[in-house]
Amino acid sequence: MPSFEAGDIKILYRENIRVFYNKVQYAQQDGYKEFKQSVFSNKNGYLYSFTGLRGDAKTLYKSIKEGREKRV
Repeated sequence: MPSFEAGDIKILYRENIRVFYNKVQYAQQDGYKEFKQSVFSNKNGYLYSFTGLRGDAKTLYKSIKEGREKRV
């Protein structure tokens, strides 16, 4: 099994990475701001319900953004 060092993994993506939240309000509380407020104006509505990262992928993404995951 390969092992990866800090910065070995690169993620290429055309737009902002979309993350699912049950409510827009929860995304804002979590510090996630990579969405258009004009599109998701209902703070009680879902954020990226069909296209957003969920589960382990969401946890990994948050670790990367917070700087805890050094391999990416």
